[in-house]
Amino acid sequence: MKKSIFLILTLLLCSFGYGQIKQATNRSPLVTLQKQGWDIHSHTLSYDEQTIVFSAKAPQQKQYDLYTARRKGNTWEDVQALSINTPTDELYPTLSSSEGTLLYVKQVTEEGKGKKQQTTYYLMHTNKREGIWSNPEVIIISKGQDISPLLMPDNKTVIFASRRITETKKEENFALFYTRRIDENNWYNPVLILAPEDKNSHYYAPYIERVAQEGNVRNITIGYTHQKCAHRDTTYQVEHFSLPEKFHPLPVLTIEGKIREHNTHRNIAAQINVFHAISFKPLAQVKSSNFGTYKVALPQGVPYFIDITGENYSHYYCEHSCVHLAKDSVVKNDIELDKLLNIRINAFDKEVLLPIMPDRILLNGGTVTRGDNYSEVRLPIGGVYDIVYKKLGYKDTTVHINTNTSILLTQSELDIEMQPSKTNIVVQLIDGDSLFVVSGKIDIRNQDKDEELTIKTNNRHEKLLEVRQGNTYLLHAQAKGYIYKDTLLHIPYTYDTVRHTIPLTALRKEMVLQLRNIQFDNNSYALTPSSYAELNQLLRLMQDNPSMQIELSAHTDDIGSEQYNLRLSQKRGEAAKRYLVRQGIEADRIVAKGYGKNKPLVPNDSDTNRAINRRVEFTIKAL
Repeated sequence: MKKSIFLILTLLLCSFGYGQIKQATNRSPLVTLQKQGWDIHSHTLSYDEQTIVFSAKAPQQKQYDLYTARRKGNTWEDVQALSINTPTDELYPTLSSSEGTLLYVKQVTEEGKGKKQQTTYYLMHTNKREGIWSNPEVIIISKGQDISPLLMPDNKTVIFASRRITETKKEENFALFYTRRIDENNWYNPVLILAPEDKNSHYYAPYIERVAQEGNVRNITIGYTHQKCAHRDTTYQVEHFSLPEKFHPLPVLTIEGKIREHNTHRNIAAQINVFHAISFKPLAQVKSSNFGTYKVALPQGVPYFIDITGENYSHYYCEHSCVHLAKDSVVKNDIELDKLLNIRINAFDKEVLLPIMPDRILLNGGTVTRGDNYSEVRLPIGGVYDIVYKKLGYKDTTVHINTNTSILLTQSELDIEMQPSKTNIVVQLIDGDSLFVVSGKIDIRNQDKDEELTIKTNNRHEKLLEVRQGNTYLLHAQAKGYIYKDTLLHIPYTYDTVRHTIPLTALRKEMVLQLRNIQFDNNSYALTPSSYAELNQLLRLMQDNPSMQIELSAHTDDIGSEQYNLRLSQKRGEAAKRYLVRQGIEADRIVAKGYGKNKPLVPNDSDTNRAINRRVEFTIKAL
């Protein structure tokens, strides 16, 4: 028999193996196609056994082309020809576990010496990008004698048959060789694995018969076709050998399971996208079966990020670091996808970042449930939604969610920031007697939010300041030569400018002013921390008026002896003086004096009145 004949007789010789070339069964489209007159040459199944790629001659066709079909339940979709087919023969397809790389053999017949036909075989590879196969290229430079490649699940290791020169001799017959991918376009020089001893024998069509893992020891059994040619008789026999460890593919982590719909738990079809977890480069794109089962191979050496989703379903994410994968392993992972998107939306004030709850939430679809400082929104996936948040004192905030384009988890969380509505205010300081405008400074503290502002006024120009609508502000006004003054100002819900005038009292000699909120522990002259704010205002007043001298007077109620109250009040006055001196006020500008219970403001006939009489005052002695 001619040597070229055996090359096209490798029909369905491969038994169940390691996710690559596998036996076509009655559920395969190949049997039906053969009955319809198709000439089937060779085939490969995807790692999850849901896609088949095969070489065949269609009826009335002269050359072998590559075709593919996808399993649909217990049947198969219509067969489609691959776009890479040429007028020459395409044989021996083998599909990567990522389904993104296809190796095959291109058979070219040309006229040789003496006008005899010469047949050559080139090992080709092509990559799929966005569903389109790239222009095929030869992966191993040879004299055209490479056939029947087997691409291992690591997507790098290839075992194939070849007639080529080895380190010791030229292999006249087809023997089994090994190579491995270096990068996108380069491969290691092939190394001989197994060669027939009989010159009339050929080894080809390798496949993985069995993989056994015992601890960290992996045993891989390779099956192949042994063709014996003797006179006019040619026989084919399937034989096996244990693949030496140095030729083993890289370890692979297999992720498999079922994909179900949340709540109904029915199996659904989905898309599995595999990316490099750091660069997010796409590495594989496979589909689950119509029954929801999926199987993905993750070869050693890369950290993986996996995104699983179905049409109008939520996304499921997981990560697997296979950088230092020690052995083949399998992870079972059943997942659930939802047709409803559940979003917890937290609303925050854009400026002070405090949580707020809107007064109304408007949706153009779905439902909303309110919680404490958050809302739960449920949206059917497959629509476009606008969620409008409304709250008095804030501008309307719209959240736009397109569930057709966004990558969405079943459960997700979203933070939104609402911009407070503002009103302009004009604040003027005036002399309380002459009503003339005076220059000064106003410290403004929002009583409702953590917000502090400062403006400086003058007697020539009005100054606008933006403040929040609906909030109450404490205005602390001070000007040189005047007593500071605190005023509460509530801002209405309006965009009209609010005008506010603060009259100030000019400093005068012998003026007596009470320091509110100066507090001491019971029977103690130690200042409490709450006293510092009031003393700091007196501090600023003395700093703004450096020639001012004062008397700090402390007073008690009528409880206790006169001598005791005089001593206690004196100590309290001196404590207030020490605080001001430590802050930089010269000691000779302050006289501390205790009056005990001798100068009550009101009769000591009730607890309320006694509290009024327990006070600290200062009297201006010089300006």
